[in-house]
Amino acid sequence: MAHKILLVDDEPLLLKLGVTVLKYAGYDVVTAIDGEDALEQAKESQPDLILLDLRLPKLNGFVVFDILQKDETLKKIPVIFATADATVPLAEKVEELHAEGYLLKPYTSEEMLLKIQTCLGS
Repeated sequence: MAHKILLVDDEPLLLKLGVTVLKYAGYDVVTAIDGEDALEQAKESQPDLILLDLRLPKLNGFVVFDILQKDETLKKIPVIFATADATVPLAEKVEELHAEGYLLKPYTSEEMLLKIQTCLGS
């Protein structure tokens, strides 16, 4: 059975590209375009992993992560953050939050797949 990935990004082109790459790699993909949508999709689809953009409308990625961590049914889902903002001290923040990792945009398809495979152990 294929792993299910929740891909959260407010950039339509990046979302479409990510879906294409992930589906080609054999993953089931669910998408969300903002923080509120991400929380709804996480609850509804119970993904195996969330690739979460930090800069999102409505609720940013850190707020979404915090809400996920407070929900007993969602807090065990691994989260990989994604951002184009290199000024955010992301490595320290990821370690502090106990997230699975991060990707700096623009990242390659190979980088994304490797990070996901490493997190899922596949």
